[in-house]
Amino acid sequence: MSAPKIHPLTSIPHQIAESHYFPNGCALHWLEGGTQEVAKVECIWLHHPIEGIAPWEKDMVQKMQMEGSKSYSRKQISELLDFYGVYSQFEGWMDYSSMVWHGLTKNIPFLIDLMFDIQLNPTFSQEEWSILQKSEIQSFHLSNEKVNNLARRVFNKHLFPDHPFGLTISEDGIKNLSPNRLKFIHEQLFLQPFHVFVSGKNIGELVENIGKKLEKLPMFEKRKQGFHVLKYENKSVFQLKENAQQNCLRIGRLAMGRNNEDFTAFQVLNTIIGGYFGSRLMKNLREDKGLTYGIGSMCYPFYQQSMFLINAEVKASESDLALQEIQNEIVQLQNAYISKEELDLVINTMQGQLIQGSDGIFAQMDRNKNIILNQLPSNYYEIFFDSISKINPGKILELSRNYLNWDDLLRVNVGLGS
Repeated sequence: MSAPKIHPLTSIPHQIAESHYFPNGCALHWLEGGTQEVAKVECIWLHHPIEGIAPWEKDMVQKMQMEGSKSYSRKQISELLDFYGVYSQFEGWMDYSSMVWHGLTKNIPFLIDLMFDIQLNPTFSQEEWSILQKSEIQSFHLSNEKVNNLARRVFNKHLFPDHPFGLTISEDGIKNLSPNRLKFIHEQLFLQPFHVFVSGKNIGELVENIGKKLEKLPMFEKRKQGFHVLKYENKSVFQLKENAQQNCLRIGRLAMGRNNEDFTAFQVLNTIIGGYFGSRLMKNLREDKGLTYGIGSMCYPFYQQSMFLINAEVKASESDLALQEIQNEIVQLQNAYISKEELDLVINTMQGQLIQGSDGIFAQMDRNKNIILNQLPSNYYEIFFDSISKINPGKILELSRNYLNWDDLLRVNVGLGS
């Protein structure tokens, strides 16, 4: 019996969302589909950095939004969400915040007033903040016991020096945060025009009701974008963590943004290095030498740049060896062409992940969300899918030499000394 034929992937499915932009700067986007009567509503605020406001502070603002608003107490918010079976969560990163609601399509319309009141009219009471503040200080101390969290903070501090993104959380920072400060940050970041994305089955009524609310909202004028070009510190940093069971290594740099012609090829390079289970770093440090349970590399785009990083937790006594092996893999990429077989495997893996990431109406809306928020062409994913297959070994060698010189990387090691 012969093996089944392998058919190369040729396209990626993509549904285009409908959009409406309101005079106040807000926007509503919706996508109908799915087989179950469920819906997802996501409100997203894009945050252009404001001097002195740390990313963790906006996260505190979001948490306090659930602790009481102008028309609803914390208890009422919790009871209404439970009664209608709606799950609410906050998401976000350095340059955006998001509030996500999941539930039955027929139930979410009953909570639209609640949704907007939480987001736009939080009370930030001293009593509720005092309770949350104690909890957050305790959580901070617990998170500090993990070398991965410490390494992330040290890495961000040196990757974004003299920039709001480099302002990391601390106990003193939490203690000094007040309701007045929370109100100020809310006014600066959350009373700006925002986007609402609605997806699911039979969402017509939901979209109509949200649209009626959005068009009446008084919004401040959208802030001008700032802090475009970032600079990072390319150096080696060690921070001692007493009694650490493992060391955390975090290595990376700032790189190009989505609109750069090399961005697609750099994504392929990232996958080769540590972007999937069969990557070079996984094979070397996990499978061959047993230095770590897992190691990976990532590339997070934002504004006009992106953050590339390699992350691993290793035995303290072997952290120097792990760093050397990571450097060896990078040097090998700079000195030898990748084989066609390995490159084809990586390209097929990436294309497969793109198709898998398009499965379902919520995933399709996530594609639209990325396109809309980053002002990309509507066929961005089709272009990206096709462009991946055109990457050749020469391009991988070129980018390795341009972007992965060891002395150009920020190298952080947190844990015990060797």
